[in-house]
Amino acid sequence: MKLMRAERNRLDTEGVVAHYSRGGFGQYHRLDCPEAPHRGDPGVRDTIHGPWKYLAAHWSPCPVCRPPADVLDGEPGVQAA
Repeated sequence: MKLMRAERNRLDTEGVVAHYSRGGFGQYHRLDCPEAPHRGDPGVRDTIHGPWKYLAAHWSPCPVCRPPADVLDGEPGVQAA
């Protein structure tokens, strides 16, 4: 299946993180990661999509899909619990 240019660009520049029903957040993932959270998954209250720099500044990256770990202003991100 051929991806449209806009979809390829989104896959290269954005990621997703889960906000859990029990509280807290998970690791951030590439959108096409097999472990990426989806709203409605068991235990997932909501998902947050955003650019890599935003996600990296707040959460830790997934070790499976290894998304970019760029941060804002060189500040390290807060590690997920």
